[in-house]
Amino acid sequence: MTLVPQGSVLWATTTVEAPATTEPTTTEPEVLDNDRIAQSAVEIWAIMADGTRVWHGSGTILTPTGMILTNAHVVSKAPGETYDILEVHITESADQMPTPMYQADVVGWDPVLDLATVQIARDIEGNPVTVDGLPTLEVGDSDAVQLGDRLRVFGYPSIGGDTISLTEGSVSGFTTESGIDGRAWVKSDATIAGGVSGGTAVNEAGELVAIPTRAAANYDGNVTDCRVSQDTNGDGQLDSNDSCIPIGGFING
Repeated sequence: MTLVPQGSVLWATTTVEAPATTEPTTTEPEVLDNDRIAQSAVEIWAIMADGTRVWHGSGTILTPTGMILTNAHVVSKAPGETYDILEVHITESADQMPTPMYQADVVGWDPVLDLATVQIARDIEGNPVTVDGLPTLEVGDSDAVQLGDRLRVFGYPSIGGDTISLTEGSVSGFTTESGIDGRAWVKSDATIAGGVSGGTAVNEAGELVAIPTRAAANYDGNVTDCRVSQDTNGDGQLDSNDSCIPIGGFING
């Protein structure tokens, strides 16, 4: 604004400049780094002292020093089911088999929540080891997950090869559990096969928001639409030691 004399009165005149023209900005949707997320997922094997593999599941590295979150049933020793060593196989590349690198100890578990934490404690030969710098995944807020949200599930299924698998789906609903406030389970149409239990379910920001597991739809303990239909442990027999494989139609937990 400039002031100019006109007679004995100062008149104010205003010069208005046209705003600069700017191109509209568009925000590209963030592309998740699936390889980075995959490297935070591990395969966990329960084995006997003689090297016999008993069963396996998946897990997610939470700390650079080797704290791993998984399902309780992946690491539990139920009556008649036992093992001597928990082996941790690290995902170095999504297109390669995971590398057996460590042994771990169970440091906390809750069978009601079906969650457990294990800590890397030894190298693959059983020698004490301290690790640091492992790839980790940020933990998100599972209470913020809403119907229709997209989920990506990473893990090591019993079928489909020996490399890590990624499946996608949507949040289809929620279920409750006795003794747990609010939602206890997130239902999803993403495929969750045996072996992926304990693995990694991330939201659209790439944050860990759920632990995939195969679960019964009711309290009779039977896993819905999940059958022992392949010799998944390679012992030449089809029996209860083989992993349950979803047949289809079940909304997973």
